Amino acid sequence: MKLCDLTQFYSPVSGGVKRYLAEKLRFLQETSRDDEHVLIIPGERDEVIKGDRSRVYTLRSPLISRTSRYRALLRLEAVEAILERERPDLIESGDPYQIAWKAVHSGDALRIPVVGFYHSHFPEAYLRSAEKFLGRTATEFLLDFSRRYIRSLYNRFERTLVPSPALGEVPDIIDDPAIVMLWGITREMLDNWLHQGEADPNVLKGFAASSGVVEGTARVVRSVQEISKLKQGDILVCQVTNPTWAPVFQKIAAAVSDIGGSMSHAAIVAREYGLPAVVGTGRATERIPDGARIRVDGGRGVVTILQ
Repeated sequence: MKLCDLTQFYSPVSGGVKRYLAEKLRFLQETSRDDEHVLIIPGERDEVIKGDRSRVYTLRSPLISRTSRYRALLRLEAVEAILERERPDLIESGDPYQIAWKAVHSGDALRIPVVGFYHSHFPEAYLRSAEKFLGRTATEFLLDFSRRYIRSLYNRFERTLVPSPALGEVPDIIDDPAIVMLWGITREMLDNWLHQGEADPNVLKGFAASSGVVEGTARVVRSVQEISKLKQGDILVCQVTNPTWAPVFQKIAAAVSDIGGSMSHAAIVAREYGLPAVVGTGRATERIPDGARIRVDGGRGVVTILQ
């Protein structure tokens, strides 16, 4: 399969999107011998960088921020020419602007399915802060317009992917036992994820999965391949666990996860071993630095970054 990612949310110093794309390429190269990856991004000059079953096309684009080094990819005819030449099996669009519309139209013309990746909640992220300048009425009008725009655009994709449950459509009441107990998704937790760190950036809240209080060294483990990083007495900080992670619990002092509820794998195994655990924190793997000293209060569902 040949996958093409297309985004202008990319710069030499950017974080989340750049990392997401790098991890995707690494996963493809480690798990498949045949899959190819094509990336189209803005850059300082026109260039093609070829790698192992990968090609990165940078298209000369004007700089819009000297600090973040982001550029506006305006040469849509060049994007179309690359798509016609590469003929990928799947196109993924990573931003909600002109590039997304080009991806949709080119996909239709070339009969290639197109999916969208909703990296951030566009209306809230960019417009909510304008209220102090525009006033509440004007801001609400712009928010309503932008939400309708987002719905119109993303409903044109074959599928829309989100990096966190907090970015999906939020119902007023979440009462599905499987969603609550396995994944830890409740209305209260979604609100917590959206506003996490505003009160105290060193405190994360999640589900109280297994009681007890432990202080120790945080070891951020993002995949089963990184389990070897763990030393006796470390505190595991991960996105989610599954049965292949079970041996880890024999050496750790506590567990913290981004995703999970009271009946998630991490919660059940932690209780079996009598280890403090806080699950469903939302972004522990992002906010807790690897090697930091933290306190895990499994009875209260609170993780504190100490140093």
